[in-house]
Amino acid sequence: MTYPSDSHATPGSGWAELVDFARRHSPYYRRLYEQAPERPAYLHDLPMVDPDDFWAAHRRGNSELLTGPHRDGMVFRSGGTTVLPKTTPHTREELRATIACTAASMTRAGLRPGDRVANLLSVGGMYLSFLHVTYSLRECPTPLVELPIASHTDLDSIARILREQAPTVICATTTPRTNSSSAWPRRSPTPPPAPSPCTSTCKPATSRTATSSPVA
Repeated sequence: MTYPSDSHATPGSGWAELVDFARRHSPYYRRLYEQAPERPAYLHDLPMVDPDDFWAAHRRGNSELLTGPHRDGMVFRSGGTTVLPKTTPHTREELRATIACTAASMTRAGLRPGDRVANLLSVGGMYLSFLHVTYSLRECPTPLVELPIASHTDLDSIARILREQAPTVICATTTPRTNSSSAWPRRSPTPPPAPSPCTSTCKPATSRTATSSPVA
């Protein structure tokens, strides 16, 4: 959730309570907010987060960002496009909440009963995307068929599976989606109906199209 910089800390607004919790439980935010008002009235009363300081605090032996020990859940990491991959711990409760939200949004965004969903996202390497979509599809209230292919599958196999299974939705980042699409003229004499590309979230059924940045 995001708030405008002039958002006022009215009762129930949420962000003021979040700031207070972070300051009390996270060493990093305790230092960051040391000079901030005890009860900030506006978001611009708070200092900006420096990305380098933020990730440096997280990479130390015991992360100074966390508001408590991480004893239950999973740890994911990014693909390392900035040289140093970034890890993110999730509690089981956080994962359930995120998956429930994504699952509900999939139907609103355009998944239809009977859709055949090809998952071409990244699996293994502590990446989140493939697992996140898999768990979300299984919680999705819309009846559908999953095709768990994954991005590391070789292009010929992807083309064959897409041809045989005829997906109506593809969950993929740009590169696997482009590679699999470019395979049709060379490897398939009769291209199947074009599936809708989809990733973490799906666009409305009118376009049957979606894009997304990689989610690790």
